[in-house]
Amino acid sequence: MTYEEESRKGVIVIVYPLQFTSRLSEAFLGRLRDEYEVLVVTGQTIGLTAEDHKLLIKNTLREASQYKLPIHVIAFSLGALLTNRLLQEYDVPLGSLTYISPLFDWHPSRQIGGLKQVVASAVDRFRPDLPLGMMTFMGAGEESSRFGEITYGQYREIEEEIVEHQEEKKHLPRLPLACFYAPDDRFADVKLTLNVCRKIGGDQVYIRRLEGFPHFGYERLNTKFAETLITFYELIRE
Repeated sequence: MTYEEESRKGVIVIVYPLQFTSRLSEAFLGRLRDEYEVLVVTGQTIGLTAEDHKLLIKNTLREASQYKLPIHVIAFSLGALLTNRLLQEYDVPLGSLTYISPLFDWHPSRQIGGLKQVVASAVDRFRPDLPLGMMTFMGAGEESSRFGEITYGQYREIEEEIVEHQEEKKHLPRLPLACFYAPDDRFADVKLTLNVCRKIGGDQVYIRRLEGFPHFGYERLNTKFAETLITFYELIRE
């Protein structure tokens, strides 16, 4: 092990949302790398199943454990849901969790039922590769594009993970947790987000509102945000 590796304070594992192709700024990642090893869960993003995504997370956590340093996970949106599902199934030793715009259930406006479900089912039958964001009832513009490349079939798979997550909530991990959420999030059920985060973090939970912060708001994740995360890590080390 080199001197540089010995001076590292821990390993940060970054979990991107399922089916989403945007990436964080190098400035944000660079500031974290000043003091921590940073591993990004990588692999094919489009067309991935939830199980595939969990396997990628698991493999990256296995790689992180080789450093013999505290492991801190930063997960976004559906990445937070799948991280929780993995931690419900396996005992993974972590130093902390950070969830940014976590999505543990859909906002009511994003739930597909009734006529929407009929239309989506028909589209799924004839155009299974068509992303939900391209369906007219999902809205338009930037907000719709934040849905990523999720198809209706993948939406149904995510629904199954959401149900399992709720049914297995007694197996949620107990870890220091930082939760950054947008009170006006139109993709995630914010009330459930707060309940889950408080259950995980207990008396070591740090919750911060991000006013005007859209879902998947990577454009706000800069060096200042990285400094906030590093401060959180310092607090839980004391």
